[in-house]
Amino acid sequence: MALPVNIPPEDPYGGDTNGNGIGIACWDWQYGGREMYEVGIAMMAIVSSDTPGRVAVTGPAGVIGRTYRDIVQDMADYCAWAQNDEVLGEPGIYLYNLTSASETRVTPVTSALNPSCVQ
Repeated sequence: MALPVNIPPEDPYGGDTNGNGIGIACWDWQYGGREMYEVGIAMMAIVSSDTPGRVAVTGPAGVIGRTYRDIVQDMADYCAWAQNDEVLGEPGIYLYNLTSASETRVTPVTSALNPSCVQ
């Protein structure tokens, strides 16, 4: 499930490339999940539809009524914002959630879908 997350504009680590204060995570809140892993897969699925102008007809506020391009941009923003610089010598992106160990296997997925790639 897509879950909009507030990205504070004053956050020194940035991430909010479009300045709307929203990042979109993806995870199954009812059963738990691996939000950092699942968001990359969701981004690839949306981008592979090859319909960036399509409008989401379902989802929570912050998702419904927005174009796929804007949704994926906010997903990429969330991934950039959720990066950790270095925790115990482990730079990268969190694997499961924002409190788990770092993992770099997810980073290429989200890097490939950076703002310059969402056209």
